[in-house]
Amino acid sequence: MRQTDRHYKFDWITILLFFLLVSFGWLNILSASQTGEAIHYFSFDNFYGKQLIFIILSIVLIIFILSIDSKFYERFSSIIYFASMLSLIGLFIFGKSINGATSWYDFGGMTLQPSEFAKAATALAVAKYVSDLQTDIKYFKDQLRLFGIILLPALLILLQKDAGSTLVYGAFFFVLYREGLPKIYLIIGSLLIVLSIAALKFGVTVTMLTAALLVFGYYFTRRKKPPFYLPVFTLIIGLGLAFLVRYVYEHQLPFHQKDRITIWLSLEKDAAKLESMKKKAAYNLLESEKAISSEASPVRDF
Repeated sequence: MRQTDRHYKFDWITILLFFLLVSFGWLNILSASQTGEAIHYFSFDNFYGKQLIFIILSIVLIIFILSIDSKFYERFSSIIYFASMLSLIGLFIFGKSINGATSWYDFGGMTLQPSEFAKAATALAVAKYVSDLQTDIKYFKDQLRLFGIILLPALLILLQKDAGSTLVYGAFFFVLYREGLPKIYLIIGSLLIVLSIAALKFGVTVTMLTAALLVFGYYFTRRKKPPFYLPVFTLIIGLGLAFLVRYVYEHQLPFHQKDRITIWLSLEKDAAKLESMKKKAAYNLLESEKAISSEASPVRDF
């Protein structure tokens, strides 16, 4: 009889931090939900009861996932990825809208967000493709396939107006950079982010004038100059992106997302309007600032 001996090596520091964060979050929910009535820990009628049940179910799920041989995930990663894409596509037909995002399935009082599972499925698919002996991410064709694996779920989630979950997929590029992805992608991505923020904060004109000074300053100070059309072409693309970012911000973004960006970059100059936005779009942030500024004990509400 063949015997298998599995040796599990756990990162106990990460596990401890996970339980500390989960416990701290649940205690905060419990504290905020207190109304003076009796506490029912396993009731779906209150937030802390639901959250505790979800935490217990998550721990059971974690143990189940860890008990499966890792080769199972390697062998079926493509199927898991395909199934997660189907679950995202199904949201366009059966999805429930919550806070402007159609990213939830409703099962009789319980909601399920498939984008969370899609993140893990995408990570499995990326790991599977990168580990393939025929894959070399230094070649452009392999880079395109990798980008396709990452951008497909990101695009589906973005179409469901869940920009927060979409941004998470940007983290994959940092992992790929560690695995050998050319640094030019990281540089271009960082510059695009800076350009987008500057276009919103300072306006298109100021942003492009500053960019022109930097680009041409770099061009004329180089001993070996590239063709002149390269900096010109770069500025044209940057100008188009700056106008696109402004247009999307002003005309396409839902109000709650627009307000969050406005608060983050302090784009609203009227202090009264900004405070009103914080109460609507950044309630948690506002309450956190009040808690931090006060000297009250964090456990006083108990």
